[in-house]
Amino acid sequence: PARAVGVEVPWLDALLAQNERLKGLLEAQKNLGLSVQFARLVDVDLDPFRHRIVLDVGSAQGAKVGQPVIDAHGVMGQLVEVLPNTSVAMLITDPTHAIPVVVERTGLRAIAYGSGATDTLDLRDIPRSADIRSGDKLLTSGLGGRFPAGFPVGVVGEVSTDDKGMFIAATARPAAALDRSGEVLLLQEQQQPYGPPAPQEAIGPPAELAGPM
Repeated sequence: PARAVGVEVPWLDALLAQNERLKGLLEAQKNLGLSVQFARLVDVDLDPFRHRIVLDVGSAQGAKVGQPVIDAHGVMGQLVEVLPNTSVAMLITDPTHAIPVVVERTGLRAIAYGSGATDTLDLRDIPRSADIRSGDKLLTSGLGGRFPAGFPVGVVGEVSTDDKGMFIAATARPAAALDRSGEVLLLQEQQQPYGPPAPQEAIGPPAELAGPM
């Protein structure tokens, strides 16, 4: 139905916003080409010393501790507790969280630490010779094996030297809508190859036809 001019309909705005988020999630799921699981937020804890969200999936739905959590825009965090039908995720802005990242423009590797504020990540101890600028995009580096490489983490904001003047310190704004997302995706565990590659099949004539060496 058409909206009457000058009449505010809060529930309609909320529904439209939710539809846009769901559309973005479905698009992200399609583009990822990875096995993912849909989940909804049922509770939020944004205490300055504890950034957690509660999701409506648990062990009964296949959720596992350590699974990365993303929204349509980027990395949100990872599961730290799994109950039968709910799970708790730590956001990347939690003061105890750290995630390996890479600067998309230069390939510089760094660690993005939670700041305790939902709109800020901290990057510390970056060499002064490093090339990092405001506006640089941060992606997951894939190091540590928890988060697959190439997922958006944030955008660099302020860049300065630390208190001792020995290193660069920077802040970044998270790419994910940490304080607005109501629906998320859980990434299923990806198999990581370890050890030497599997032996290749021998090429050439059958042994019985090859003759003496």
